[in-house]
Amino acid sequence: MSGEASAFLGVSAVIVAFTFLGLSLLLSPSFSWWINALSDLGHSVRSEVAPIFNFGLLLTGFLISLYSVKALIRHARYTGVSLTLSGFLLQLVATFDEVYGYLHYLVSVLFFLSLGLSSIAVALWIIRSTLESFSKS
Repeated sequence: MSGEASAFLGVSAVIVAFTFLGLSLLLSPSFSWWINALSDLGHSVRSEVAPIFNFGLLLTGFLISLYSVKALIRHARYTGVSLTLSGFLLQLVATFDEVYGYLHYLVSVLFFLSLGLSSIAVALWIIRSTLESFSKS
């Protein structure tokens, strides 16, 4: 996969996430940042925008996983694997919405923990790459 196509996958995941989140917020005037959790937008019984919100999470998770497998794993194995897991867990957050109670809570916590691990993996990859470039010069 070319560098441009890989970059497009990564950028498209971010664009899809914010587009579907923005659309869900726009179409749900009763949502309040002070009262509601974002997961409330995906509640399949109480939210009129649940299909839009949850589809956005599913598509974003798919694009993140695809980017990680197709582009990132070659250059940063552990970062790619952890981000692939994060993408899959994001899809589980959409699949098991708030209607599923504790299961939604569990996959949400696992998703956020995996994001933390992915962030650490990215930081370590950057540090390692920087040190390698200094040692070559």
